[in-house]
Amino acid sequence: MARAARPHCPFHLREAHLPPALRKPRKPGPPLPPPARSARLLVRLAPEDTALFRFLLEGYDNTAYFTVLEPRAALLKLVFSPHREEALRRALAEMAESLSFTVEDWPTDRGRDRSPDSTPDDAASHLPGGAPDSAPSAARP
Repeated sequence: MARAARPHCPFHLREAHLPPALRKPRKPGPPLPPPARSARLLVRLAPEDTALFRFLLEGYDNTAYFTVLEPRAALLKLVFSPHREEALRRALAEMAESLSFTVEDWPTDRGRDRSPDSTPDDAASHLPGGAPDSAPSAARP
């Protein structure tokens, strides 16, 4: 008795029943061009929630990192790749279900209206709280 020929089944459907660990890895797409600079966001939250925010953000592998700009006010600067902005915003939306915080655009990225002759100190003076601590002091005699 001859075996009936099975219809051809694409490879991705043959592996559909396997758990992810046993499937062959997908072929990565072409690499994205490197961004000219990292994207940034401001996050405001209660100071006692900073550790929880860090813990939750680390759960979203390599989406972003943050630095604390104002410890008492819990003002954080999130730094991330512009290519990952959509994933970061989704992660922040999920984190907002467990933690109360607000997300704002980085001040100098809002209008992208900085003139070419402005200095980094000019950009820092637009941050909430005024100029940075390293602002030039008055001329000494």
